[in-house]
Amino acid sequence: MLHFKKAELCIKFCNRFLRSDSNKGLIKLKCLDKHEGLISGLPKHLNAPSKFRNLVKPFGFFLLVTGTSVTACGIWQYENIRKLTKADFNSALNMKIPKFGSVRKKISDHWINNLNEGQKLIALIIGMNVAVFIMWKISKFQPFLMNFFASHPNSKHSCLSMLLSSFSQYNTWHLTFNMIALWSFGTPALQILGKEQFLAFYLMAGTFSSLISYVLKIALQSNAFSMGASGAIMALVSCVCIQYPNAQLSLIILPWINFSALTALKGLLIFDSLGILMRWKLFDHAAHLGGMLFGIWYWKYGDEYIWSKREKIISYWHEFRKSRN
Repeated sequence: MLHFKKAELCIKFCNRFLRSDSNKGLIKLKCLDKHEGLISGLPKHLNAPSKFRNLVKPFGFFLLVTGTSVTACGIWQYENIRKLTKADFNSALNMKIPKFGSVRKKISDHWINNLNEGQKLIALIIGMNVAVFIMWKISKFQPFLMNFFASHPNSKHSCLSMLLSSFSQYNTWHLTFNMIALWSFGTPALQILGKEQFLAFYLMAGTFSSLISYVLKIALQSNAFSMGASGAIMALVSCVCIQYPNAQLSLIILPWINFSALTALKGLLIFDSLGILMRWKLFDHAAHLGGMLFGIWYWKYGDEYIWSKREKIISYWHEFRKSRN
């Protein structure tokens, strides 16, 4: 995730305007008060000092996302297994539905059909990020995106933006590097988790990283918004690096330098911890660190305390399906 001062983000995306709660419509953005760290002329709910009691709803929202994602992805897994056990599965696999349009056929033949189901899920997530990025470039969508796709504990939609900001990228390089990292680490993470658990894990990690970001923002009275998929991606990175600690990695910009996955994870943990202590402002280091810690915790305890709990839900769903037949 990246950090942006309210003034900077609003100037770049909203042409110096923010939408207000009141009937006054749009309020013109004024100057940043360096002494108080607040922006004069903003709606009161954004300009008020952040308080730790503001974390109650976001924490509840994280629990809601956890329960909902595990439930929905558990049912999705059940339905996928159910389809595989049908007697006509083999014949269904051999059915070919004609596709019209040469461009669509080429894309399907040369790329989409070469992806497994898990990779198609990652491609879908990347497509969602690209779509939101394009929307940021269209001025009429920017007030809506500021409300729902940029996170801050004082935001009017502080809960929903915890999740949606994980699908929102700031600029081209931000989008490019995050999506390369998502594809690179998402593929081995799929082998560890399976596509259904992968999706639940990704949504939980994105929300949890935003929650940790909120904690630091309130502690430091920061007036910065955050957006980006890197909190969720850092959770994938930590999970993969612990599962394959001796795997050799390299940087895109320095491909001749190799290091182990475990070394990379330790380096990232140190870097983001220093970022918090030194109060570096380019990245949302709290979100990065929160994502990595969530990934480490989930790798060790997630199956026992979260994913395995879907079994009761699946049994209820199975009984429900039987009663409908």
